[in-house]
Parts: sequence; C-alpha cells; structure tokens
Amino acid sequence: MASGDAGSFDPLVFAAQRPNFQIGQHDSRRQAPLSDLQYGYLLNQGINFVTTPITNKNFRKRVFALVEKHLSLLRNSEKSGTTTTSALAEPVLPPLTPEDTSVFPSASVNTYTGFISPWIDLASPNPIIASISRQVLNLEINYANFTGLRTLVLPGPLRDASKNGGTQGLAQYSRAVREALTVGSRLTFLVHMPMYREPGTEQTESLSSLDKDLPSQEAEKNVDIYTSWDSWNHIRGICDYNLRLFVALQMPRKLPEKNLQDRWFAEPLHYLTLGPQVFQKNQSGYSSLTKHHQRLIFDYMRLKNYPWLLLCDVGPDVSGIDTSAGSFADKGVDISSKDQFPSLSESQNAPQPSFSTRAPSDHLDYVKWLESQQPPLTYLESDTLTSFQDWLQSPLQPLSDNLESATYEVFEGDPVKYEQYEFACIEALSEWRELKKPTSKEGVVVIAVAGSGRGPLVTRALRAAEATGVTVEVWAVEKNPNAYVYLLRMNETVWEGKVNVVKADMRAWKGPVISTTAEAGPVYGKVDILISELLGSFGDNELSPECLDGIQHVMAKPYGISVPSAYTAHFSPIATPKLYADILSRSATDETAFDTPWVVHLYALHFVSQKVPGHARIQEAWEFTHPIPEDTLQSVEARRSGGVVGGGGGSMAGAAGANDHNSRYCHRTFVCPTRGVMHGLAGYFESTLYESQSEATRGQKVEISTHPDYIEQKSKDMISWFPIFFPLKPRQQLGTSIRRLAQLYAAPDPKHPPQIGNGAPQTLNGQPLLVRYIIPAHPTLLIPGPIEFDDAVLQSMSHYSESHVGPAFVATFGETLTQLRQLFQSTDASAQPYIISGSGTLGWDLVAANLVEAGENALVLSTGYFGDAFADCLTTYGADVTKLDGAVGGRPQLPEIEKALSQKKYKILTVTHVDTSTGVLSELKDLTATVKRVSPETLVIVDGVCSVACEEIAFDEWGLDGVITASQKAIGCPAGLSISFFSGRAMQAFEKRKTSPASYFASMKNWTPIMKNYEAKKPSYFATPSPQLVHALNTALKQILAKPLSERFARHTEVSDKVKKAVQDLGLQVVATKPEDQAHAMTAIYLPENVKIPDILPKLAGKGVVFAGGIHKAIATKYIRFGHMGVSVTDPNRRDIDHALEALKSSLSECGYQKA
Repeated sequence: MASGDAGSFDPLVFAAQRPNFQIGQHDSRRQAPLSDLQYGYLLNQGINFVTTPITNKNFRKRVFALVEKHLSLLRNSEKSGTTTTSALAEPVLPPLTPEDTSVFPSASVNTYTGFISPWIDLASPNPIIASISRQVLNLEINYANFTGLRTLVLPGPLRDASKNGGTQGLAQYSRAVREALTVGSRLTFLVHMPMYREPGTEQTESLSSLDKDLPSQEAEKNVDIYTSWDSWNHIRGICDYNLRLFVALQMPRKLPEKNLQDRWFAEPLHYLTLGPQVFQKNQSGYSSLTKHHQRLIFDYMRLKNYPWLLLCDVGPDVSGIDTSAGSFADKGVDISSKDQFPSLSESQNAPQPSFSTRAPSDHLDYVKWLESQQPPLTYLESDTLTSFQDWLQSPLQPLSDNLESATYEVFEGDPVKYEQYEFACIEALSEWRELKKPTSKEGVVVIAVAGSGRGPLVTRALRAAEATGVTVEVWAVEKNPNAYVYLLRMNETVWEGKVNVVKADMRAWKGPVISTTAEAGPVYGKVDILISELLGSFGDNELSPECLDGIQHVMAKPYGISVPSAYTAHFSPIATPKLYADILSRSATDETAFDTPWVVHLYALHFVSQKVPGHARIQEAWEFTHPIPEDTLQSVEARRSGGVVGGGGGSMAGAAGANDHNSRYCHRTFVCPTRGVMHGLAGYFESTLYESQSEATRGQKVEISTHPDYIEQKSKDMISWFPIFFPLKPRQQLGTSIRRLAQLYAAPDPKHPPQIGNGAPQTLNGQPLLVRYIIPAHPTLLIPGPIEFDDAVLQSMSHYSESHVGPAFVATFGETLTQLRQLFQSTDASAQPYIISGSGTLGWDLVAANLVEAGENALVLSTGYFGDAFADCLTTYGADVTKLDGAVGGRPQLPEIEKALSQKKYKILTVTHVDTSTGVLSELKDLTATVKRVSPETLVIVDGVCSVACEEIAFDEWGLDGVITASQKAIGCPAGLSISFFSGRAMQAFEKRKTSPASYFASMKNWTPIMKNYEAKKPSYFATPSPQLVHALNTALKQILAKPLSERFARHTEVSDKVKKAVQDLGLQVVATKPEDQAHAMTAIYLPENVKIPDILPKLAGKGVVFAGGIHKAIATKYIRFGHMGVSVTDPNRRDIDHALEALKSSLSECGYQKA
C-alpha cells in the first residue's frame, strides 16, 4: 500500500452487509424438548435456537403441594416464628424423578437454552417460599449442568426495591444468583428483566400466590421506570460484575424515554424477548412493531455482540407435528428396497404426493422481513472496526517504543485525517504566498514533518505544494531506525529524492542543514511550517506538548507555524458495565488495571450526565497551543539553569519547574438527572490543524475531532483515534438530580499520564494522585550508592520464593542477561554478560583472576580510592601493576598514558569511569582509541560501578573489552549483584591463559557455561543466585530500557549541571577541578573551612537528606559527597534533588557559613 493510501476499500461491498438476526422461540406451555421433526421444522422456518424447561408440570405440582402443606401446618401451629424465621423446620425439596423432567443428555441438548421454572420467587418476603425457590433453582442448575445445557434463563425478581418487601427480597434474589454462578461454574446465566415495570404485565402465578398473608401487589399510578434497571444494577453489583451474567431484556409494548433505552443499550444484553403484547396489527392485519421498536432493534444490532431475538409465545406452532417418529426399522422400512429408495431418475418420473402447507407464522415472517430492512452497515461498522468495540487497549508510547510497520499501516488506513492535514497544508501555503510572508530560506517554504513514521504526512505536504504551486523544501525527521529505512526507500521510489530524511529524536534535531564546511561544520537553518501527528486520545496524553516544545527551537520566528496549532481535551462521566466488568476481572492479576487510562472504541456506553443550561454533557478540560509564546519559552530556558536539550537520541531539558507550563488542572460539574452508576470518564479531543490568518477568512479553521457532538461536522468517519477511558474504583452510584464533580490533572511526566480525582484532588482510588510511592517515609538516600529505589523495583523484591532452576526464573534470568547487552549497547554475539551474587568488588576479582596471569603487566589509571583498590586487587592475584595517578580532582592525561603504553607491554589497562571518592569522570572513547593505536593487544577494562546507566558507555563502538559494575548504583537495584560484560576478545584471552584461574568462586571457567545456559533459557547450576534480586534487576532494566538511553544520559547530565551550578552559587568548589572531569552521577563538594563533616551530616539528615563523608585519604575530612543518579534524577516528581539543595543551603547556614 502506498503511503497515505486508504487502501482498496469499496463502499459497495459494505452497502450489501447487514447484521444477521439470530431468532429463537420460547413457548411457556412447552413441557419437554422438541422432537427431531419439530426442531427440524423450526429450523426450516428460520428459527435458529429454541428453549426448553428443565422440569415439567409434574415437578411443579409436587413443589406447590409441598409448599402449600407446609404453609398450612404453619398457620395451624401453636409455635410462633419471626419475620424471617419459620416456626417449623424448613421443608427440604425431594430429588428429581424421571417423571419430573423430560430433558436428558443427548447430542442436541447443548443447542437448547434452558429456562428455570418461572413460578419460583427468590425475592419472596416469606422465608419458606424464598428457601424452596432457591432449592428449586440450585436443583435445576445442577441437573441442567449434568445434561449438557450451557445457557440458562433465570426469571427476574418479581418485585423491585421500591415495592413492598423489595429491599430485603432483592438482596435475597441477588444472593441466590451469586450462589448460582458458583453452583453452575461453567454455565452462562441470563436474568430475564423487563425494560421497565409496565402496568398490566405483572406475573400473577408463583409460589408466593400460595401465601394468602402476603400483601397484594397493586399497580402503581405513577410508574418509576427506573426500578427494573435499579434491580438489575443491584444484582450484578452483588455478583461482582461476573462475566458469565447477562440480561435477557423483555421488550415492553410502549417504549420508555430514550435515556432508559440508552442505559439498557450499555448493559451485557444477550436476548431481546418479544412477547405477543409487543406486536400490533398493521392496516393489513399482520403482526408488526412500531417504528420506535424497529429503531431500537436496529440500534442494538450495531453492537459487536448484538442481542439475539427470542420470540416468546409467538411464532411457528409445532404442537401438531407428529412427535412419535422413530427409526426406519421401527417403521418396518426396508432400506435395501429399491421401492423404498428409488434412483434420482425414477424419483423424478414418479407421481408427486400432495401436501397441505402449514400457514407460516406472521410474527416470524415479520421479524425476518425486519432483518432485511436494517440500514446497511457503513464502513465504520464493518467487521474489522466493529471488532474493536469496547476492547481495552493500552495507549501507544511512540516516544519510548519503536512502532511496527503494521501499526503505522493501521493509522495510514484513515483517509480522513490525512485529507484534513493536506487541506491544512494547502491553506497554510496559499496564505503564505497571499500574505507574502518571509521564508527562512530564499525562495522556498521550509517544511519539517516531525515524527514522520512511514511518511503519509510527507506525501500530503508534497501534494499540497503541488496543488498550490508553492516551492517547498521538505524535511522528514524520524527517530525509529526501522521507519527511517522505509523513509529512505520512499524518497527513492515515490518522492523522487525531493525529501531530506533525518534520523533523530525531534527534540535533538538542530534544524535543516543549510551548508557544511570542513572548518565550521554544518550550518543549521530554521523551519517555516512544522507538521506533526503526536496527538493522543486525550490530546496531550502521548506527550505532544513536551515533544513540540522540544523542537520549537528550530521554528522560524515570529512567523513559523505549527500544524496542529492547538488542541483541547474533553471528558464526560459514563456508565460502561462491560468495560468495568472486564477491568474488574483483570484487576485480579493486574493491580494497575484501574489506574490505567485505556484506549477504547467506546460503543456500549451511557452518558450519565445531560446537557442543561450552564453545564454541557461533555466538557472541556484544558487546551494546548503551539508554538508556545516566546516569553514562556524564555522562562523555560531560564528554569533549566544551564540544562541542555539533546544528546544522541534527544532529551527534553526538564530541571524542576522547566515543564510546569504544561501542567493542567480542571474542576468541572456535571448534572446527572436520574439515578444511575458511573464507571469512569470518557475522554476525547479536538484539534485545530490550521487557523486562517488572512483578513478575509480570519478565524476559519481546519479541524479534526473525536468529540461525539462534533466529529460528524469536523472529521466525519475519522478512525485514527479511539476515545480514552479513565476507570473509577469503586464505581460511583448516582442519586436523583445529582451534581457530580470531576477533577482532572495532567502531569507532564510520561510516567504519570492524565489522572482523575473524585471529589478530592489529593487522591485517586485512595492513593496519592500524582506521586504514588509505596516505600515508607524515610530520609532520602543521596550518597554515591546505594541509591533510592523505584516502587516497582521494591515490589519485585517481594516475589514469592521459587526454584533457581525452575522454568519461570530461568526465563527471567535469561531475559535479564539479554537486557544487559542492550544496556551496554552491544550487539556482539561473542561478548558475554555475567550476573553473580556479590558486590561490585567481586568484579575486580573476576578481572584479576581470569584476564591476568601472575607476572603479567597491568596498567591501572587511578583517580582516587577505588582506582588504588583495583590496583591492590590485581597485585594480590600476582599481576605486575603500574599505577598512573591523577592529581586529586584530576585524571591521568593521554600523553602520559601513551608514554606508559609504549614503554612496556601490558596485558590489561584498567580505568575507573567514575571514582566516587573524588567525583572524577574518566574519558573512555579517546582513551580506548589511544590504547588500540599504541598497544592493540592490551585489553581495556572499565570499572563502571558508578557510571553504568548514568554515563554513556558505547561498548562495541568504543572497542571496550570489559565493564564491571554493580546493582546498587545508577541501575537502581538493591545491593548484592556483581554485573560484568566482557568482549569476545577478552573471552578469547581467558581461554588462551596458561594457568588455571586463581579463584574458584570468581572463575570464568565455572560461570561462563552457567550464563550461556541461562541466556538460552536452560536451567543450570554452579552457585545459587538470588531470585528476588534478579527479579528486581529485571524490573530496573526494563524501566531503564523503556526509553532511549541517550535521554537517560542527558537527564543525568542536566541534573549534574544544576547541582554544580548550585554549589558554585553557594560559593563552594567541587573536588573535580575541570568541567570535563566532573562526573554526572555524583558531586564531591569541598566544605568551607569552618564547617566540619560531623556537624553538617547530622543537620542534613535532620532535614531528611543523607549525604556521605569523604574517603580519599588526602582530603577525607574536607569534603562531602552528593549522589544524584537513578530514580532521584529520572523522576522529577520526587523533587529529591531540589530538596537536597535546599537542605544543603540551610544546613551550611546553620553551621555558621555565609557566602563571602
């Protein structure tokens, strides 16, 4: 399919399609299943399914006699009971006998729908009748389950809560249904409910009619049409929205108001039952339904799981058909006789007998005719799109995930969206020429498509340029490396090389390249029209504001425009029982089910609020516009305090407060005029793609919308976005004429999507609304490791105990080893990851015991305590160590390293990437290049304990041979795991060693096959790992790898810059003297002369912040260490860094320090 093509859709194909009615028949007089001939006759007439009673009139007679006898005994007894307890022991229903039922196991029994005896009264105020009714129910359920029946229809409660005894009776009924769901654990249950209690349709004969003391139920003059729905709502609530519980809805003669019809539309309907009272005679004397009934049925038939139609006591009459048909042998037929079975030619010439044709049922004929009168399905109601009705989907995360081609193809199948975008481009280009607006490049309008995907918007931009005759220069910017390849192909085969394709995160893109020189490098220009399709179902929920803010720096000022230029989010309270039941079911295994905003093609829903003066049914939450005002942009830059935007994959600078302009809050009031239930909020959006700037047409807009009230006029048939659903737990019951308050928050952090609050802005479902931590209150740990943990990591530590060689843990361990390859940015299959129980120090032993033999030379680059300790470890294992020391706060320089390498042959060179004793960062890329050039045989080993996951390490690209690290620092996992990664070259060096490793536990010989087996998902054993720690590491790595690593590195750099600037503003110095030598994971801070470590650390702790003292032997008493890595950096909502800086400032003041 070409980009932007909607496909080969032929509307005529869909015009011929209509939903097929599934028509059943129920005869209340029927006492037994049909014979084969009777069943076949009904099938030939167009009936699809039939019902059968489970028990017969003989059973009914026995039960009535039992109840009547017991009630008589009670009336004549001198003992007294209570209102709920009988004076005599309750009667026990005797078991079924063959005379009590005509339903038996057979090949066809599962094609029937079983009907529970309609004369029971589970809601009876009389405890005897209620008890016997429940016994009948359970007996019939058990027997039906035995025979093979799979669907049962239960008679609805005979009285609602508003009737005499209804409240208690409804509770009894609900309890009985809940019990039935347990008894018939494999059965589907349908509660037969009237749409409302229509006068004159009350059931007169039931077990309760035997109790003469019960008050008669007189028809009420003022009918409350909602009582029947209230009863159903109570029943399914008590049954916890069981997914096997449905409604068989009895159609009334006169339909109620539309609001009640819509409410039932949202319910899990299985049958619509049509009795004789519903049909009316038309002018020709045939049975028919009113236009209102027809329209209701047509509407219900648009549901994905549309209800079946059950004709009750109307339809074909099979009572006169011979039911005594037996086998051929029973009738004395010789099946070998040619007289009995002639050939086809003989049969054709034989005289044909005459038959009397039965009169067809006009009710059935009418319903079949009605089937043909349905409006044909539209494209949006085709099977493909209907299958998405009320199907829960998690929102896409295109910023963190690279989408698949099939996903892009679904979006591209929506011609409406792209036509609107093309029209917006045409209007923008036309007015650009009309208004003679300047361009950022001489003679051409520069267009950039940010997030190009597979290129449909690029195609539309080129079409718009061709339609207007305006010369354009088009740039396609896409971060997905796979889509980038596709875009290059599109440029070759479709766009004829007219497009400049760039692989970059839009926020890191520096703009169109104007020119490039060898001396100055590339010169970047600006963009006149920026086109994007970053909108989510709620407008901003897929981080469109943050992304467009991040690329705004490339837009020409002040005339550059964004397409879209604005978007608004809208929401409304809704009832959607099916979705609520689905989410409730998921919540048993997924604790986030009710906290997830779900993308759903909402269909079976009911808007519980109504439009009244001053309050719309669907109300606006907030708006975003682009580009943001220049003064706002300047304020954002100022708040970043020296932060940067960019990095390899781009990262939005987000120092605390830098994204506050994208926070939103709203408080809305909705009027709900009738009783009901609210299951959550439905969210929609509207977007202005382009607003005319011409004087003659100023204010005219090109728009798209998912708002139910405006989608028809703004973007009819658009399917790219489904609504979003914010579920509520617990559901909210609504009284009459209630005003329901709703509060929404939009958090700018992708970890915290837009959330809803019910009445109290501080909580959602009883938890903190925007920041949800499960860790108890404690001082924030901001030392150079261990660090603070994310909630999910801590929760994964509570994993149940499991075998370390069991399939589940083996799969997790194997996945975690593979994740390490991604973390180290390596695709080298010969490289080997290791995860071994132990601290980071174990990594030194692993290197010293396996990669260096006694007497071989090792060059150690030391920048502090840990470089010195690594040298000691190598010496212990017999290596001949040469140590190059950097000055305190500095690192060895390349010339002296090169000199050392040229003087002696070294087996390995080790370097501490970040030495936490000084906060010095060692540069790796140029160092490795120097080693490869001067001494290519030397292995480059990196101590990355405090750098992995916060400083960039391009293992393959830089040619590293080994990195050792630990779980407790920037990775954000509890201490206890030694993690290492060695190149294929290092593994070959190990295999070529002449002596055995000088350690048993740290031997690669013992550990390598274990790691290979685990990564291949095979159980293995050398020493027992910690399953809980591995689960925690797996969770931590998933969080890290959910976004581009470049974003994580840039965020740490940004926060580090902020800390160092704050230290400088306090008049203090950092130990690492040069900016390029300063680590981004921590900062070592010299204290003023009058401030001592024993004084300031307790003051910091008293303010809830834990720093570390110094450990470098030359300056140990002169400085403190501030760790800033992991979740304290990546989750700005924690505000750990801000609190720490405030605590440092006030603690210094309390120690008597004043900036000079």
